[in-house]
Amino acid sequence: MGEVRVINPEGYADKIVEALDKRVDTRIVSLEKRLDGRCDDLGKDIEHMNGGSLMPRTEFNLAHCKVEEAISKLQTFKDAQEGKASQGQVYVAWILTALSLALSAFAIFR
Repeated sequence: MGEVRVINPEGYADKIVEALDKRVDTRIVSLEKRLDGRCDDLGKDIEHMNGGSLMPRTEFNLAHCKVEEAISKLQTFKDAQEGKASQGQVYVAWILTALSLALSAFAIFR
């Protein structure tokens, strides 16, 4: 009848693991190449859409920090100005005070 072969399970398992490792490594390399190609295409598409105004992250961070500083200064200025009265408001208050004193004096000495 048939011949029976005895297979060493440890050696057989090692061969399977090595073969799978090679396949996985090959697959990883091919996926990385595809990803790099797609990232390059995406970058080109973004540059095309923005008219070539795509900037590196470092330049963006510098510009963004400057904008944040300007916004912070404007917020501080706005907060400082909200508590101050305008010169016209001060004059109106002085006129009303003088008028009130005059009316009070008139009422007292009448």
